[in-house]
Amino acid sequence: MTYTGWKIEHDDKVESIFNKLEKLNYTKEQIIDYFQFENMVEKEPTFCLLYADRKKCHPIEDLNCLYCACPYFKFKDDGLRVLNGDKMLMSDCTINSKFKDEFEYEDKIHCDCTNCFVPHSKGFAMKGIVDRVEDKNKTNDSITDSYSFLEYIRSYQLGEVLGKYKLF
Repeated sequence: MTYTGWKIEHDDKVESIFNKLEKLNYTKEQIIDYFQFENMVEKEPTFCLLYADRKKCHPIEDLNCLYCACPYFKFKDDGLRVLNGDKMLMSDCTINSKFKDEFEYEDKIHCDCTNCFVPHSKGFAMKGIVDRVEDKNKTNDSITDSYSFLEYIRSYQLGEVLGKYKLF
């Protein structure tokens, strides 16, 4: 599967969950709690392939899965740019987190976010939801528009995250 194919499929899953929770009148706090790893394993077992084995993608005790598709993960299916004259960089971290790593497969370099915890905390998710819901009330945009939601988070979270986590 391509990055784009996975992202579209993932965003559809997130949108479906948001629609369900909105219909149930979940509060912002309840939405964040719903996306906690332990709850998602039980209530949304098809959200992630790792859920079948109760395995986490990141070694984080209090893992929140709302930003499984990190807003700082940049990719292009045909590559971002050529490195070292012969290897194609396929994905990267837009904030260059000190926790990121890379791996090579054939002639391609991929960003490895396994040890990054930045987008997977309740605080990160809560800030995004609170800001988005407040903005939704002003503009009548749908909170379930996951593409806009992630772009919104990118613009509002970057400064706060950089200052709090000292990523560079």
